[in-house]
Amino acid sequence: MENKFWHFFKPSSENAFLFMFFTTLILILIKFILTHSKPKNIPPGSLGFPILGEAWSFQKALSEDRFDEWVSERVAKYGPVFKTSLMGHRSIVMTGRAGNRFIFTANDNALVGHQTAPVISIIGDHSLFVLNGARHRLVKGAVFSFLRSESLQRFVGVVDDIVKRHLMQTLDGKDMMRVIEPLKETTFKVMCRVIFGFEGEEVESNDHASFFDDFLSLSKGLWSFPIYFPTTTYYRALGARRRVVERMRALVRRRKGEVEAGRAGAKSDIVSCLLCARDGERGGGGVREEEIVDNLITLMMGSNSTAVSLLASFIKAVARDDVVRKAVLEEQKKVMNEKENRDGNLSWVDIQKMKYTWSVAQELMRTVSPAFGNQRRVVRDTTFNGFHIPKGWQVLWVTTTHKDKDIFRHPEKFDPSRFTSGSSAPPFSYVPFGGGLHICPGYDYVRILSLVVVHHLILNYRWSEMVADEPVTRNPFAYPAMGLPIKLYRRIES
Repeated sequence: MENKFWHFFKPSSENAFLFMFFTTLILILIKFILTHSKPKNIPPGSLGFPILGEAWSFQKALSEDRFDEWVSERVAKYGPVFKTSLMGHRSIVMTGRAGNRFIFTANDNALVGHQTAPVISIIGDHSLFVLNGARHRLVKGAVFSFLRSESLQRFVGVVDDIVKRHLMQTLDGKDMMRVIEPLKETTFKVMCRVIFGFEGEEVESNDHASFFDDFLSLSKGLWSFPIYFPTTTYYRALGARRRVVERMRALVRRRKGEVEAGRAGAKSDIVSCLLCARDGERGGGGVREEEIVDNLITLMMGSNSTAVSLLASFIKAVARDDVVRKAVLEEQKKVMNEKENRDGNLSWVDIQKMKYTWSVAQELMRTVSPAFGNQRRVVRDTTFNGFHIPKGWQVLWVTTTHKDKDIFRHPEKFDPSRFTSGSSAPPFSYVPFGGGLHICPGYDYVRILSLVVVHHLILNYRWSEMVADEPVTRNPFAYPAMGLPIKLYRRIES
């Protein structure tokens, strides 16, 4: 019997074709193995444990406000660019101005918005922090158009009225208080009135109180461990999101009817602004309902939390530093005395006069940045400082430049003059709101809201801290761990 094995090698056109086919396939496979096994110059670092990575130490550092230390330890060991892994996401952490510049100026061909799956489950997969390409440009353009100072300045009087009616009334008659809670509630009311366009009666209703409770649950769950089990923070946050989504959908549909009827327009509130936006690249299509809802939640989380974090730092600074307290008080007295209508609300002109107060705020955000940074995802293999950054990894920018002695002289010193007129930090070194193409749209909103609150607090009260050196915790925004208990003293001088 003829050997079947030998039969395969007998000359024939069919066998020759098969031989060439398998030979080519083997050569391609060998080339693939050699190409992909070639060592890449990926930044040094540790990926930690399987799946979990270094998430535990990362979260612990945030909760104890030791994130700068967490980064510094790795920089000392691996250099200014290092790898890590957080909840299954392989990551490159970039520190320094060069890293910030790389991340903030990269276009969508290299880096795109990205968040971890647990964060996306809270803010939604249509958030500005997740959207990319044309959809991101459309939504971002609408949000920026409403939140720029030229648009917001007409709301200064509304903000002023809410702060006086809510925060000042809450503090009235109190000699001690954990001030974080009323700050959160007041800034939330301002956001609902100015940004979302709720009517005054809605903002003061009992139903609004449950909305505020859901907001608090969302905030606490943003960076919690994703354990979906009753009683966990993450479980409660997802339940709160479902209720918030229902409320936001009802708001969007109601506002859509008002826009179509001509009773609301792009300048009325952020919802109407998003409904009026059109995509010139895609035949004039608008922002979808799910995109509006997710970005209302994103704004609710980001802008409100940033303002409260900054105000907490301001209250602590004024309590500790007599020089700052006196200078801020004198400026705010001058603003009050120069108002055309002394008993009326603050105006945009008044806000513009609070230059020293805002320089204090800027220095506070340098020393205690409300957010530690953010992340983006690599969509194609790229390089940075000679390192290979693989497609599919994420990159993190961090605010460690704020403490860099080569950028800020004596960074440990609290010095508002760094941000007075004529002074400025080098590009991509001062980044509490991000930078470049990816600067946060809420900058002017936070500025207006914070200055109005400081104006009324310092003109009406003196205060002292009840817990010396109260620790700060991040989840992910920086807050006093004990709610900032203070003693209040009503001012009696004119």
